[in-house]
This record gives sequence, structure tokens and C-alpha cells, in this order.
Amino acid sequence: MFKLDFIVLFVNTMVECHINGLCKAGIVDLLNEDMDFSKINWCKYIVHIIKRCKKVWVPRDLSSYFRGALTILTLLYVDSVTCKGINEERTCSALEYWTSQRLQLREDMEIEQGGFGRGDFRGLFVTEESSDSEPSEATNSENTESEETGPGLTDPSSLEVFAITE
Repeated sequence: MFKLDFIVLFVNTMVECHINGLCKAGIVDLLNEDMDFSKINWCKYIVHIIKRCKKVWVPRDLSSYFRGALTILTLLYVDSVTCKGINEERTCSALEYWTSQRLQLREDMEIEQGGFGRGDFRGLFVTEESSDSEPSEATNSENTESEETGPGLTDPSSLEVFAITE
């Protein structure tokens, strides 16, 4: 039961949530305790959710909230957009480097330097060990999901929802 509890917690805190703040417990209907969670293509799933959430979000409407993976998007932003004075030479992954204290410092520095998004895009950090490894079959496979449905928690008819690799 721990695995299912953890997945529900992860999806609701790191990936997406209902607009009313209730837990997205529907994921439990799609998974079972005996599943090999390492076979789930979490990256594909999270990217799909971010795209889906962006489509329904209306940025200038104060009653419209972005319900996607804000923590992940924040890490991608701070790690791939430069800010003079912090993390100029990357030596480790974003998860290792960006603590809450460093994120606060980065926020203060960006505001001091004129606002957010003014740095240069420098690409994503890739470690030597990950660049040496072969791309997985899931990375190379054709993207057969439709833009409308794609892998999401609303279609329990298939475990394609999680891009499970055999």
C-alpha cells in the first residue's frame, strides 16, 4: 500500500492537482501494488500533464490557476536560464544544487537585476554519465499519443497513460 500512497502523494504535489485542491485519487484505479513503477515513463507523463495544464490555463484571468508541475518547471527555469552571481558553473544536477535557500537567493538576485526571465538560455545540464548512456527505447519510440487525450489520469482504459515500457 505504501507504493500507491507515495504515487498519489507525488502526482498531487509534484505533477498536478484539482482546481478545488482535492486529491486526484483516480490514479489508484489505474495502478496496483504489484506493478513495476520503474517501467513507467514518468518524464513523458509529466511533460504531457504540463502541456495539458497550459492549454486550459488563462494567464490574465485571476480565476484561472495553473495546476501543473510548478516545482519541476521552477527547477528547469533556474537551472537553464542564467542569473549573474549564482550557479554560473554547473557541476551537479538541479535537484542536488537548488535548495530552498538557493532558490530564495536566486529570486532576490533576479528581482535586484531587473526581474525574471532576463538571463540567457544555456540549455539543460547533462552529466557525463547520462550523456554516455544509450537512449532508452521509450525515448526513441514514436509518439503515438494524440494531443487531445495523450497519457493522462482521465483515461483509465489503458496503462498507456503512463507510457509503460516492457
